[in-house]
Amino acid sequence: MNGQEIRDRLLHSYERSYDIVKPSEVNGHTYDACASYHESGAKYVLSKKAELWRISCHEHAYFKAVEELNDQDVETFLTDLTEWIEPKVVREGKEVPDTDHMYTLVTGIFFADKPVADSVKKKIRKYKYYKNYRFSLRGYCQVRLLVFDTAEQKVFGNRAAWELVKGYAKMFRS
Repeated sequence: MNGQEIRDRLLHSYERSYDIVKPSEVNGHTYDACASYHESGAKYVLSKKAELWRISCHEHAYFKAVEELNDQDVETFLTDLTEWIEPKVVREGKEVPDTDHMYTLVTGIFFADKPVADSVKKKIRKYKYYKNYRFSLRGYCQVRLLVFDTAEQKVFGNRAAWELVKGYAKMFRS
């Protein structure tokens, strides 16, 4: 199974819950797709006008299939993240997100057909991005990086993506 097939299979599983845009342009760079998920919860008394609290949770996943994943591909995503995704998608151009914002997860998912170099693996595994807003009163943003290495039939990612790695590793076992 190559990277595009895995990407399409994964996007198909995302279709039920996520809003998917194919292709997606970010900061002048094109990604194969962007999947966005938004969830909101609230507690109120007697009527919806007497709201006690409200939370909103978001996830944005950016998909990119490449023949060979290199440092430049990863750097491009990380630059897009800091220059465009976090300020314009997470904070929506404001200083901090809205008061009901709990968290936003941004996931970069790469699909490589050729084996991934050790330097790229090391860079991805060590990457950490966690930003809280107003001492977490306005929530936080966390970045997860995930790579499907189809040549070696392995999935790896950074520490924030360990649950995804554990779950998606089963795709290669079946």
